[in-house]
Amino acid sequence: MVKKRKKYITQKKARIKIGSSIPRYIGIAFLSLLLGAGLTYHYFDAGNVTQVLFKIAELEIQVNSYENQISELELQLQMNAVGSDKLKSDLKQVKEENNALKEEILFYEKIVGKRSR
Repeated sequence: MVKKRKKYITQKKARIKIGSSIPRYIGIAFLSLLLGAGLTYHYFDAGNVTQVLFKIAELEIQVNSYENQISELELQLQMNAVGSDKLKSDLKQVKEENNALKEEILFYEKIVGKRSR
């Protein structure tokens, strides 16, 4: 009995040969990345853009605080307006009551006559 050998066109296990080319490509990619980062940093004026971004953030914080102050002042203004309206209505009511009392006094003075004070 003769055993037949199985013939494969390709091998069962892939053999990867790590030659000197792969580390070289990794090194080139790393250097390209560093060069790109350096050029980007230089293109954006070596960090001046970050200063502008920080300034924008500070100004946004100031705007938020001013908006909070404005909302508080508007609320206070509304409360003052409500208080003023209440005072106006109270004053109107007191004036009407005062006029009614003056009319009663005039009526009784006409009946009784004027007294000397």
